[in-house]
Amino acid sequence: MYQQKKKEKELKAKTAKVTVKEIRFGPQTDEHDYNFKLKHAIKFLEDGDKLKAFVFFKGRSILFKEQGEVLLLRFANDLE
Repeated sequence: MYQQKKKEKELKAKTAKVTVKEIRFGPQTDEHDYNFKLKHAIKFLEDGDKLKAFVFFKGRSILFKEQGEVLLLRFANDLE
């Protein structure tokens, strides 16, 4: 039992820790802000982190669902 737990502990220590970074957009994010967040996203991915991007809607901005969808598709294409 002791040897087995010791081996499991060693394996657990060797595993890489995966962190998830989040990037949040508004539906009408400006070009400069978009490029700034894109640069950070590229850095996160190069460091080996996972990335989660989403568009947040506040109040009446929910009317711009299409703009949010276009923004995320553009973001995914730029990261490729």
